[in-house]
Amino acid sequence: MTLAEYLLEAARTPWKDGVHDCTAWPARWVGIPLPDDYATHGRPLSEVWGEWIGDRLELVLEPRAGDVGIVCVVTPEGEGEIGGIYTGEKWALLTDKGLATVRLPAENVIAVWHRG
Repeated sequence: MTLAEYLLEAARTPWKDGVHDCTAWPARWVGIPLPDDYATHGRPLSEVWGEWIGDRLELVLEPRAGDVGIVCVVTPEGEGEIGGIYTGEKWALLTDKGLATVRLPAENVIAVWHRG
């Protein structure tokens, strides 16, 4: 499946916690299985993702199209970390309102893993 097809599928699929959400969706893109209960228990999402991914994917400094990462965004609920997929120009983020693509400054990109 191409990245464009995956993004289109995401836009058409309703949000479902633990299945089609801001964590499960990018993890599925790169084939990373998540624990059944993947709650972060108050830890930063970037830290927890690092544990889940382990050495399966290379941690990189610069994102390339198709890479996954953890980015910091500000929403009406406050500032927080969210998983996303880099499209080559923007980050694709899945929210309970749907799929969004946003340009983010480098300081908002917390961690990036190369899809390979």
